[in-house]
Amino acid sequence: MKMKRLVSWLLALILAGGLLACNNGCGATDPVVINYNITQPIKQHSQVEVLKKYNVIVHRERKAVCGGTIIFSDKNKTQVLTATHCIMDDLQVPMSYGLINVGDGELYRVKVVRFHRAQDLALLETTDKIKPQKTAPIARLAPVFGDEVWAIGYGAAVEDAVSKGIVSKTDSTGHMGTHVMQLDITGWYGNSGGGIYNKDFELVGVMIEFGPQGGRMSGWMYATHLVEIIKFLNGE
Repeated sequence: MKMKRLVSWLLALILAGGLLACNNGCGATDPVVINYNITQPIKQHSQVEVLKKYNVIVHRERKAVCGGTIIFSDKNKTQVLTATHCIMDDLQVPMSYGLINVGDGELYRVKVVRFHRAQDLALLETTDKIKPQKTAPIARLAPVFGDEVWAIGYGAAVEDAVSKGIVSKTDSTGHMGTHVMQLDITGWYGNSGGGIYNKDFELVGVMIEFGPQGGRMSGWMYATHLVEIIKFLNGE
């Protein structure tokens, strides 16, 4: 009788030990330990960041309406290229004054130097004192069909909104008879006046129109052609 109790006790002890072992991973291999470094913040480095230095927000009087591109800057003045329709009031009269935001949180007063309705281009110049800014290089060659392009502006009232696409048509006609490029870049209200850049981040166009009209977004965009920009800056 004592022997049966002893055997029963031993069996119970063996079973209990087996259950404990299974609870700790019965049949499992040792886990692989990976030491993830999650304490350091991820740093993002991108050449696209330079586009933010070229981009400004154009205010028609005190209302933010469009983007613009810094094309000249020294200790005396800064000049911004934007779209003509960005500087017009409801009666199609050029604004008496405007403001630009260059990203430092300050607003600087600007005047209209000149504009061209058919090219839909306007040149603004600061009248307030402003330190020299980084200027966008202007490309020597226009992009061709299929070339990669970048757009930056004030799309949907978002500062420095960036989009990427390709040139889908090199020569087309905009709503005012403007010589334009067609791009497969999504556009928003507020993108007008912002710059179009090639893969080397040289200015090749100015956004002036997106379509189809009527919605908040689009599937294509028109930009004033580089040829027209050069003509405009040369006073043609």
